[in-house]
Amino acid sequence: MANDRKIYIQEKEDFTYSNPVPMPNDVGGYESGTTFSEKTLKEMWDGILYPYQYPAFTSFSMASQSTTLECGIEVAGGNRTFNWGTSNPSNIEANSIEIEDLTTSTVLGTGLANDGSEILDIGTAITKLTTNSVHQWRIYATNTQSDVFNRTFTVRWYSPFYYGVGDPSLSVSAIQQLTKQVVGKSDKTYTFNPSTQVMYFAYPASYGDLTSILDPNNFEIIGDFTKRQETFTTNSPYYEGDSVLYNVYEFNNLTTQSNFNVTFKF
Repeated sequence: MANDRKIYIQEKEDFTYSNPVPMPNDVGGYESGTTFSEKTLKEMWDGILYPYQYPAFTSFSMASQSTTLECGIEVAGGNRTFNWGTSNPSNIEANSIEIEDLTTSTVLGTGLANDGSEILDIGTAITKLTTNSVHQWRIYATNTQSDVFNRTFTVRWYSPFYYGVGDPSLSVSAIQQLTKQVVGKSDKTYTFNPSTQVMYFAYPASYGDLTSILDPNNFEIIGDFTKRQETFTTNSPYYEGDSVLYNVYEFNNLTTQSNFNVTFKF
């Protein structure tokens, strides 16, 4: 009886599985479309219960570098420190890290160790003068199944929005000294506190005209503003970019308000 049992176990250990028809669904660590050729039971069960843990980049950045800049502000050139994090690092091929300036298609470093940090020369300083322009860097690695994966770090430049209160018919330089916000195009809600003053809202004309201006009670007041166009030029530190045409919306009447929230819609 004992000998019969031993033979039975041996037969099970020698069992292999093949499937010429690809799997229709994902199961455990196996993806749909997978086929097998003479896989042992242990290999099959290991693949189901212990699927491959794919590595990934959990972070990638340039040290001390803001991702949002005003047009005309530089990304400092020369040696810069890149930092990154990974998941499942044991499944990353040794010395397979590569960092590229994606915008210029320039490889900055290759064959790097996955130690989370590298100082690389990015070349000359970088700046943009057109709103919503970007510069990107990308990090690559190869996993132990020979698949390449990556993550991107992006710096984006914007021409600022300006809002605030003042006397009627402010000059461009005076409008540039209102509250500045370096952000992308979207509907904005700002708080105004005029004291026998008018309200202002200014942004790059390339964004198009406003479709609506709402007061705190959601009443339409776009008819109470006059739009004019002005060319904004360098006026550091209030405006750092190149010459850009701006839409300037000015409230038509002197007013006094407290915590007056106005919503500007594109």
